[in-house]
Amino acid sequence: MQDVALGLDLDEEESTIFTEVPGETVTLKKCSYCQRMLPVDSDRLGTLAFHKHNAKPTKHQNECRACKKWRINDSFNPLRTTDQLHESSLITRERRLFLRDPERLQQYKKREGAGLKSQIWERFGRQCFYCGKRLELTEVQLDHTRPLAYLWPIDEFATCLCAVHNNQKTDKFPVDFYNDHQLRELSQITGLPYTELTAKAVNQDELERIRLDIVTFAREWEPRTFAATARKVRELMPHVDLFEELKAADEYVHAELVDALAKRPLGVQGL
Repeated sequence: MQDVALGLDLDEEESTIFTEVPGETVTLKKCSYCQRMLPVDSDRLGTLAFHKHNAKPTKHQNECRACKKWRINDSFNPLRTTDQLHESSLITRERRLFLRDPERLQQYKKREGAGLKSQIWERFGRQCFYCGKRLELTEVQLDHTRPLAYLWPIDEFATCLCAVHNNQKTDKFPVDFYNDHQLRELSQITGLPYTELTAKAVNQDELERIRLDIVTFAREWEPRTFAATARKVRELMPHVDLFEELKAADEYVHAELVDALAKRPLGVQGL
């Protein structure tokens, strides 16, 4: 421990000449959240920049320690406030992290001075939009409006629903869940155009993120998350096959993913 900062500037005249010599190999892993390349040690799992996670191909969690503590757990731990989302399934969680939902919620609160959940609750008259049931803030379920499963993040266009109707809507598009009168009213409340609420589309910006770095996502995501996402994309865009794109980019990673899915077929069905 130093009391003062060390002077590391090189003096061209007085400094000793340095020579490079072979050193130890450092293994780096990309944080799926902040995208930094940080060190890991396969012989001492969980000792450096990432926590240990035996279920992952790399044996480490997808997110680095800093992101896990300061950006993710603040929104996804059991002690979070009513203005934060409830933790859901693994696939939903990984999709939310990919779409940066925790960071979006924190930024919204800093910008508006109140959490998104509180704002949406007030905007919808403190009641479920679908059935009109009066809700306490702790009862509010924030619905993405445009489905998370199709890569739409949480935003200011969210809908206030009760637990029953949020569970019923799940991954449905608004046009498949609401009647025409409700769609027009939802457009007025949220500000989303009626044409968007009646359309079915994958978020192209987020899909492009996946396609540009598909090998990394295949490695870092739980196999079921990749499979479920690929299925949803192909459902609306039959010409886009993420499995084929992955195979073209890296046959080895593709084979690993397919093998992992084959070992747990029941977990892949219906996602």
